[in-house]
Amino acid sequence: MQDDVERLLRDALAAESVDRSDLRRIVDSASDFDQAVDRVRRGFPQWRLGQAQSNVLRVCRPDLYSEVTGTEQDPFYRDDRVTAFRRWMADRRAPG
Repeated sequence: MQDDVERLLRDALAAESVDRSDLRRIVDSASDFDQAVDRVRRGFPQWRLGQAQSNVLRVCRPDLYSEVTGTEQDPFYRDDRVTAFRRWMADRRAPG
């Protein structure tokens, strides 16, 4: 099941005409991350915002996903943590 979700997320994040083989670049800017989350939410409309953000991060940057999981900034189960999550993300930079 997890492999299926990951495959579906990767497909949802893939732009029609742009090669996104390095999905980590998606978190280089807030607008790219937001666009990826929007695409995922269109593909998975049952997901809350926090779930979609967490799942995009899990696929794009598993290192950051592991770091935030289970913290007060983790929005997966609680959308009221989305603002704290966004602040936390703003403090991170994609690797050079």
